[in-house]
Amino acid sequence: MARQIALSLLLILTALPAWAAPSWQSLPPQSQSLLVPYAQEWASMPAHRRDRLAKLAEQYPALPPEQQARLRARLGEWARLTPEQRAKARDNYRKWQSLPPAERERLVQARRSASAVASAPASLRRGH
Repeated sequence: MARQIALSLLLILTALPAWAAPSWQSLPPQSQSLLVPYAQEWASMPAHRRDRLAKLAEQYPALPPEQQARLRARLGEWARLTPEQRAKARDNYRKWQSLPPAERERLVQARRSASAVASAPASLRRGH
């Protein structure tokens, strides 16, 4: 009897993450609108990703308009990546997070400097 109860509890606990993640149909229309790039893959997406995206969509209305636009663009960009490109991006992010803060700041500054040079008028870049 105790074994049956333990087995039943184990089955219930392993199924909980799938129950917790929202189905596409259960998302509010505003969330569906934001997450539409993921509509086709939503059902096959791991529960933790669906849950994370659903929570992000809940927070979206409270963001300032600039952040809303940036988030919407980035969600679309991410959805267009292949699984291999997503894996590479995740790997790069893990590497970035493992860098010491001073090294990250140095790289950010180098990127900003390179971006400023690239966006300068051509006459200034040539030294005229």
